[in-house]
Amino acid sequence: MVSAPVSISRPPSYGAIATKDGESSEKIDAVKGYHHLGDSHHRVEEQWCLAAWFTYPYFKWRPRWYFTTIRGAEWFHVYLWLLKDLSWTQDWNYLGIFSGFAAVFWSLFLMFQAWRLRNFVEVWHGFAQFLWLAANAWWMFAELHDHDFPDEPKLYAAHTKHAGYIMLVALCWLGLYYLLVRPLHLLPRAPEASLAAYDDAGIFASRFPSLFPTW
Repeated sequence: MVSAPVSISRPPSYGAIATKDGESSEKIDAVKGYHHLGDSHHRVEEQWCLAAWFTYPYFKWRPRWYFTTIRGAEWFHVYLWLLKDLSWTQDWNYLGIFSGFAAVFWSLFLMFQAWRLRNFVEVWHGFAQFLWLAANAWWMFAELHDHDFPDEPKLYAAHTKHAGYIMLVALCWLGLYYLLVRPLHLLPRAPEASLAAYDDAGIFASRFPSLFPTW
């Protein structure tokens, strides 16, 4: 016998955030923990998992979200890098160069955000990411150049060698953190507000936010 589905009402909001155009967007209080509902618990938990795919967020998307939240900035960085790789595979020279170096400079923006929030662990890893992206873009530039300008001196051999050195530095930089800095606790712990900024995507599930507080 299949019991009736359990309905869970929308949790109360705790205020509205005013936007520039006079509108307001509700922020939903993400209550931690599961709602134990007796025998229906597992069925409700399954409904929660499905809710992430079939519900919309309360957050109304705006372009400035990419600049005002950490997760938004990180996700925008992924878009730039995908555009760079797409351009690379399709031999789109100028678009590849633009998107590649845009992604490199955006990684500096992410490092700045981490520094501003005093999250020095993120700064450390961000520097390694910057080196990796810079090496990758340098390698891509040489390959696209040699493809589009076959009569000019070849750059691929020299640039791939330079990129290898840069990636080796990035690997050593990360190794230094995990072998020395982290075991000896040489970096200060990030403030709670900083940790919350990295955990909060700024988007809330329209249902069951207790299970998907940062969805």
